[in-house]
Amino acid sequence: MTIREDKIFRLGQLIQQHPTYSYQRLNPILIAEYGSGLRKKDMLAMIRVRHPIKIRARVPVAKIPARPRIRKGMPKNYNVLRYAGFLPFEAIELVRTSRMTPSGKIKITPVPLNIPYVKEMIRDRARAFRVAKRQGVDIQDYIFSVEEMYRENGYLTPEGLPDFWQYFRDVRDKAIDRGEYIVPLRRKPRLLDKGDVKAQKARYREKRKTTLERYDEGRGR
Repeated sequence: MTIREDKIFRLGQLIQQHPTYSYQRLNPILIAEYGSGLRKKDMLAMIRVRHPIKIRARVPVAKIPARPRIRKGMPKNYNVLRYAGFLPFEAIELVRTSRMTPSGKIKITPVPLNIPYVKEMIRDRARAFRVAKRQGVDIQDYIFSVEEMYRENGYLTPEGLPDFWQYFRDVRDKAIDRGEYIVPLRRKPRLLDKGDVKAQKARYREKRKTTLERYDEGRGR
């Protein structure tokens, strides 16, 4: 048995022992035991085969409304994202202005929606949302399709829940690889020396005085 076959056999055992574990939990175990893991594509295929996704029972539900319900008191961009087909937990993460930490509540800057890769992400979701509405897809089926996208790409938390920031970072990294987005450089704030400022002011006054004297000489004063 080759090392790869041994890894595949061991992965099957791990999936049976930990049926709720995602790719992010299983791959580090293989790396710890063998020094390297398996390809993400192969591992996700095995996880889906061993634990196929359960199809929700078809029940009469409402169709996707023409305009999602507006939440009052939320930032304007939240409703913009909801109109584009983002689920509530995705829209909230993009417009969040504060976050709870062990040390308390801190303020954060919301993600600007005019960044090129963010605009492209919104356009793609809006296009898929329009197609779903045109086809008369149920609300539950649309939500399930978005969650399925998270599962297929491995954008999951250790608990197996959709992780929006993994999805966001993957979109950003792909845009950087294609050359469509350049990460801006963060400049360190310049510390001004009072003595240097005074010297600059003195040089400016001297230069201005010399310029005025030359101007007066040219006019014959």
